[in-house]
Amino acid sequence: LSYVPSSAYFYIRVLASMPEEVHKLGSFALSYSPPTSISDFDILRALIPTYREDGFTLSRVDPRLWATLAQLYKASLPDCFSYYSLPLSDSHIPLLQSIPATVDFSMVTILELPGCSELDDTTIVELKSLHTLCALEASGTKLTNHGIRTLSKTLFWDDTSRRGPWPLRILRLRNCPGITDDILSFTAGFPLLSVLG
Repeated sequence: LSYVPSSAYFYIRVLASMPEEVHKLGSFALSYSPPTSISDFDILRALIPTYREDGFTLSRVDPRLWATLAQLYKASLPDCFSYYSLPLSDSHIPLLQSIPATVDFSMVTILELPGCSELDDTTIVELKSLHTLCALEASGTKLTNHGIRTLSKTLFWDDTSRRGPWPLRILRLRNCPGITDDILSFTAGFPLLSVLG
């Protein structure tokens, strides 16, 4: 390094191991300003050596670091930090799902599984851990009305929070032979569902 990293660099490195705790800082926020010169200190380049303003992809960034940055810098990060695509099998999914929503930050989960041969009435129950699931694209899968009913039964409220995919607003089930008009009675279990296609 040709510069001494700021104290924020060290704090963020520590916080990145526990992004689910960042909300406890309350309204504290940092503001990101891109450097005016290539020789200026850039917190993003210090934390993510592969970061460049053009053509950058988050796929090689630890999701915990991304979630920490998104919570601390809120709206001042470059647009490429607005979303992070992860496979459903990623080991960080449960941790990311445990990050509570705040006034300034909310983890929104959009799950796209069209034509997924592994999604059926049995495996859909695994989506219960996606507590911020807002949109589910499951067109062309083996799902039936029973599977949607099974998923709706994973919703519950404990003393401190809602568990299960409570925020589900969009559900796409096109070309699913096992889905009939009777699905409407099962989708009633999702209190925020407003688009069913």
